[in-house]
Amino acid sequence: PLHKFSCGRDVFDVPDIIEAISTAYDEDYDFIVAPMVHPRFRRNAAPGKEAPGSAAARGGPLTRSDLLLKCSQWANLVVGKVSRWVELDSPCASLRRDSEAAYLQELRWAT
Repeated sequence: PLHKFSCGRDVFDVPDIIEAISTAYDEDYDFIVAPMVHPRFRRNAAPGKEAPGSAAARGGPLTRSDLLLKCSQWANLVVGKVSRWVELDSPCASLRRDSEAAYLQELRWAT
């Protein structure tokens, strides 16, 4: 029997998700693997201590609008990845706490 496999293109910065998907298709990839949250929108776990530029300090959304693509496109064309700075096993308690909060927030957004 024949086995089908898919291959995705890992992208770091996605200013235009539709263009990123189109480029991946042009390069014969089936989907993209993209950060769920823009790398500069790091969050802090402690309320009231948001880092400058963080999503909470900006007062803006966590990430791009989910209305940019149809539900079926999100499900078939995009695999989300957790922020690169997340360190769930960090020996530093504050980084571990911030990482846990960010991880949970990103997973909730993705489901």
